[in-house]
Amino acid sequence: MKKITVLLVLIIIALTACTKEPPKPDTSISDDALLEQAIAEENTELCTQIQSAIVKDACIAEVAKDAGSCELIENEMSKDSCLTSIAEVSADPGLCEKVVTNYWSDICFKNVALITEDETLCENVFDDEDYNDCYVDVAIKVNDEKICKEVQALTKQLKCITDIAKAKQDPMVCELISNKIDRETFCLTRLASFLEDKDICNMITTETIKENCLN
Repeated sequence: MKKITVLLVLIIIALTACTKEPPKPDTSISDDALLEQAIAEENTELCTQIQSAIVKDACIAEVAKDAGSCELIENEMSKDSCLTSIAEVSADPGLCEKVVTNYWSDICFKNVALITEDETLCENVFDDEDYNDCYVDVAIKVNDEKICKEVQALTKQLKCITDIAKAKQDPMVCELISNKIDRETFCLTRLASFLEDKDICNMITTETIKENCLN
């Protein structure tokens, strides 16, 4: 009987040990110390032990190397910032689709469009100014004036085409501007001045604009 009692006690002790709650995070370590260590070791797991939600989110965003780590962030704007950074590093526009706030979504698609030299990604940009800038940036980078035609703001479109005409040193690029006055005033005149080539002025048929160009 005594042996059975001892055996039961041992079983109870064993079961108690198995069901014991896992140790809680060591709160004696300050958030600042955990943040510093997590960044130094690039350890997302250490970030999750930080008590302050703001500091924890900042920590994860700093050390995240993949989209899965970004998903651990609670604050929506911080999470989107993290996803944008990963999208840029990996040149993956698919990650931009996971970004929910318009602000970071625009930044994500705009930057990845430039990185990948894919102007079609600019279609996903919400803000009008960023939308136009996206096309301009890609057009200038790849030196393709045809992309400038996607720019909806006329002044930016004309400048985009003119800048590429300067880069190519080619007045024929100006022909992409359909409006004659805009083409002669904005593109040909400025190109002639930029290249110091008066022969380009002779391509202008509007007399007053031609005279200004030659002078």
